[in-house]
Amino acid sequence: GASGTLNQFVNQAQPSVTLTSSVNPSLVAQPVTFLVTVSAVGAGPVPTGNVNLTRGGTVILSGTLDSTGKATLTTSSLPAGTDIITAQYAGDVNYGAASSSPLNQTVNLNADTITLTVAPNPSGLGQAVNLTATITASAGVSATPTGTVTFSDGGNSLGTAPLDSTGKASLTVSSLTPGSHSIVAAYSGDNQFSSSTSDASSLTVNKGTTTTTLADAPNPSVFGQNVVLTATVIGPAGAG
Repeated sequence: GASGTLNQFVNQAQPSVTLTSSVNPSLVAQPVTFLVTVSAVGAGPVPTGNVNLTRGGTVILSGTLDSTGKATLTTSSLPAGTDIITAQYAGDVNYGAASSSPLNQTVNLNADTITLTVAPNPSGLGQAVNLTATITASAGVSATPTGTVTFSDGGNSLGTAPLDSTGKASLTVSSLTPGSHSIVAAYSGDNQFSSSTSDASSLTVNKGTTTTTLADAPNPSVFGQNVVLTATVIGPAGAG
């Protein structure tokens, strides 16, 4: 009898990695679920181990493959723009490390609506008018818009005010001249919401009411004496 020895080298197989997104394009702060699939080679065993999702070379999510070689990873923190996402498989005893093709995930800014209220309307000359803009997020978006709102009259800026914690911005003006005015509010947008502009609101400013008083001196007077008559006209407070 005789025997021999053979050194049989078995290298790790190179799996294929695919990456898909549950929604693309998505919105800022919207949950997006990525499915990573690491496929076996031929009749080989199901790949095991860990996978990472990277954006710009930075790991943003990590997970473990299930019994079918898949992992689902969810995030709602992707910034606006085009995010290049790649799935990286770390490998196991049977399979070497591998990466998916880059996935271009488009993340759009959330839409919003802006409403403008003008009060009082009509107003009077010199009267304080309160302009309030309310920015409302789209349905299903829990974030609150931030930034500023610029109010204008016929294209001429009246001033800019920041949004408060409820998404409202207010500005008080008392320098509008008598006549008809077209008031518009423009929202600047932020890193989650797009900019927007309200419909024009028509504001009527009436002429100021006046009070006229008359004084004469001297009184009583005598025949032939000069008498000074003085009329004093007073406009509304703050109107000049």
